[in-house]
Amino acid sequence: MPDAPARLQFRPARMFDWPEMARLWRVNFPNDKPGRISYHLRHYLGCIFVGCLDGRVAGFYTILPGDHPDSKVAADLAWLDFIALDPALQGRGLGRELIADAERQAAAWGYRRMEMACDRDNRQAIGINRNRGYELLDRPGSRLSWACHLTPTGPLRPPRGPLFWRRDRCLRKYVYLPIYLLLTGLRG
Repeated sequence: MPDAPARLQFRPARMFDWPEMARLWRVNFPNDKPGRISYHLRHYLGCIFVGCLDGRVAGFYTILPGDHPDSKVAADLAWLDFIALDPALQGRGLGRELIADAERQAAAWGYRRMEMACDRDNRQAIGINRNRGYELLDRPGSRLSWACHLTPTGPLRPPRGPLFWRRDRCLRKYVYLPIYLLLTGLRG
């Protein structure tokens, strides 16, 4: 009897995941601004989830609640901001698992709808979104916007925590930034 295909194990991201997440970011978003991953990891840690395969980070995603100051959507919507998967693991359905877990997490936080965007030439993402039943939204711009309806599994309660949306500049500058730079070897 053949073995079942490997499944991702999901958990919230931790600071010690940053080096692998930074590597996946650079591989998946090579044309992105260098400081964006630094900002993203330091400010949105409470919204980042990793998918692990055999004990190592294989991919991650970020969900921004609609009430976040940087969010692109209304307060009752969740925005699937980034999805990154190790290119060596693509083609095994793991990207679908990442999106499915993002939907589950958004529903657990009480959101009724989730939106995301992808590049117009990203045929793989377009196919996954269509197969998962996402609705293509009619919005201007260089990217395609997608939405899906969720069944909330609890009351609306966006994530909160000690590392989430820190606005204390001293704490970011003298604690989180040095830890991030030490772990990733990147510049801030």
